[in-house]
Amino acid sequence: MVKKISAILIFITILLSSIPAYAQGSPCAEIFDTRQKSVLKAVQVNSEIYDMVAGWVRSIDNFYGRISPVAIDGYKVRIPLDPPVKLNKKSLSGNISEVYIVVPPDRQPFFIIYEDRDKPSFFKFHGNIDSLSKALEFKLRN
Repeated sequence: MVKKISAILIFITILLSSIPAYAQGSPCAEIFDTRQKSVLKAVQVNSEIYDMVAGWVRSIDNFYGRISPVAIDGYKVRIPLDPPVKLNKKSLSGNISEVYIVVPPDRQPFFIIYEDRDKPSFFKFHGNIDSLSKALEFKLRN
């Protein structure tokens, strides 16, 4: 009986001590391949990645146009922004806590930003995809 109680207490201690360590870690960017329908790589968002992407988000000026992002081949990079980027522009306003950068093989990359859970907005991407590739240590263009 004492062994069971000791084992349970040790298990609970290990479980509870691992939760704060996980919660304090920085969020991860995920690189998703639309053909394989899977995440190929997850990378912790460091200050270099955050500053780069936050700057691009702040420079958003135009909508991309009407498209169906589900049908696009290539890579989709989900990048959480913590702290969120605050915008107050004609085309986009609010706290942006996550962006998707879609990198199709046959056209220019673009942003997908969800203003709410069900309403995606598409914006022109004016960043340097090679810089992002280098920071993520993953080749986004062939």
